[in-house]
Amino acid sequence: MITIYKTINKEYYIVSFSIKKHSGNIYGIIFGSSNLLGLFKFLEICWKQDIIAGEANYPIEDDDFLYAGQLSLNSEENVPRKLDRFKSALIQFLKQRRNNIDLFPFCLEHGFLPKHINAIIKQLRLDNVLIIENPEHKSIRFTYISWNEYKTTIPKAFFVYRGE
Repeated sequence: MITIYKTINKEYYIVSFSIKKHSGNIYGIIFGSSNLLGLFKFLEICWKQDIIAGEANYPIEDDDFLYAGQLSLNSEENVPRKLDRFKSALIQFLKQRRNNIDLFPFCLEHGFLPKHINAIIKQLRLDNVLIIENPEHKSIRFTYISWNEYKTTIPKAFFVYRGE
């Protein structure tokens, strides 16, 4: 979970990652950054260690079955709960017209990477509930959600949610 501390001049992003050793001891890393790039780099490392939730090198919360390789017969139960919560938050966020500059910090502040938000956007677009407007390109496959696009501060893609 990402905590954001706001001061008069700056925002600070605090994120943690848990490590369980073979001895059974659990250690916590707390990382702080005043820059989204620092948060992005730390989250990349976290997601390399934990491809399910990006939070720990062992199962936590409701995602135990995915680590153990024990999938449910009900396929809806085989989706990580954290991803469900993020998708719901994203849909609420997209109910107002947003651009790629808005979405990059949104995904990081929820503990996800651009690849995660791009996958959700692709599915929403395939479900015909999201429209992507790209003034520079006619192709709707360009979302421009990345650090390089964010740092330019020039919106290149706009997202309009048309669902209920």
